[in-house]
Amino acid sequence: MPKWALPTLAITMIAIFTYLGFWQLDRARERQSDFEAKKAQLEQKTLVLKQSDDLENLQPYQQVSVEGALIPSSTILLDNAVFNGRAGYQVVTAFKPDALPLYIPIKRGWLPSTGDRNRLPTVDTPEHAVTLTGYITLFPEKPLFFSDKNLASHHAKVPPVWLYFDPTEFSQRLALPLAPFILLASPDQPGVFQVSSPSLESKQGMHIGYAIQWFAFAAFVTILSFGAFVKQRHKKEAHTH
Repeated sequence: MPKWALPTLAITMIAIFTYLGFWQLDRARERQSDFEAKKAQLEQKTLVLKQSDDLENLQPYQQVSVEGALIPSSTILLDNAVFNGRAGYQVVTAFKPDALPLYIPIKRGWLPSTGDRNRLPTVDTPEHAVTLTGYITLFPEKPLFFSDKNLASHHAKVPPVWLYFDPTEFSQRLALPLAPFILLASPDQPGVFQVSSPSLESKQGMHIGYAIQWFAFAAFVTILSFGAFVKQRHKKEAHTH
């Protein structure tokens, strides 16, 4: 093995570990900044949606209130939802605001499974006008390794059971314009089931911990390489004498 091979490998590993450490520190700063922005939105006064202009500056986790009616026929169930350790479904229903020319997907909360995959829980939906308050959340990304076939596998049921929420599919199902967000309904409202208030975690400490690990790896390789260099030098000097 060439003499330069091990030193080159050591320098490369130290550079990579150090880079990953600083990358994790950057991620920690991003997490903290995102946490503070969302926390600020949660603390703001509830915005009443009365016109289309109100939609332009909405931010994730902003609390809003809107008047209108739920559309019972649009209801879908999201499978594999766990609440307090129990299996069940998340209920999503389209909501038509009185003052807005679009439909808002409302995540109405969790219902327990009946224990029989062929017997779905009963979803009661008020058909009168209601006022709903909740928090703005962005559309979730499509899970990896899920195909459209997975999504449509339970469409024959009423209400249909989806494995994940697909806004394009939901909009096509309604054949109506859809808002670019989901409203996470607050508890104790008409047509709302078991929901939990949004909880925020900065997760900054997790990335700082990862950064410390990468820096520790870099320090370990540095010490190991320095020790090997000193040992080799002493051996060379002994051989010379």
